[in-house]
Amino acid sequence: MKNNKAFIFDMDGVLVDSEGYWKQAEFEVFTSLGVKVTEDQANLTKSMTTFEVTQFWHEKSLWENVDLEVVEQLVVSRVIALIETEDCLIKGVKSFIEKLKAKEYKIGLATNSPKKNNPCCVK
Repeated sequence: MKNNKAFIFDMDGVLVDSEGYWKQAEFEVFTSLGVKVTEDQANLTKSMTTFEVTQFWHEKSLWENVDLEVVEQLVVSRVIALIETEDCLIKGVKSFIEKLKAKEYKIGLATNSPKKNNPCCVK
C-alpha cells in the first residue's frame, strides 16, 4: 500500500451487502402494482439502475396511474427502510477503512446506488 494515495470502494457488494434488500424491495413494490415478478426475470435486472429496473417491469406489466419516477422512489425508499433496520456492512470493512484513514489515505466511494442509500456506509 506504500505507493497508493487513495482507495476507491464500490458500495454494494464490497462495503455493504444490500443485494437482498434490493431484491426484496423490488419484489414488494412491483407485485403491489400487479407485476408477476419471476426469479429468472429478477436475475436479469441485477446489474440495472433502479430506473432501468422500473422500466423493465413496466414493460412486462403496464401499470396505470403511477409514474415511473414515483415507482422508482418507492423502491429506493423501501431499500433505505430495510438498510436502516439491519447492519449491512460487510464484516471487516469498517476496521479496514479506519486503518486506512489513520494512515491518512484518501477514501472514495463509487456506486450506482442512489445518493439516498449512501448513509449506510462507513463515515
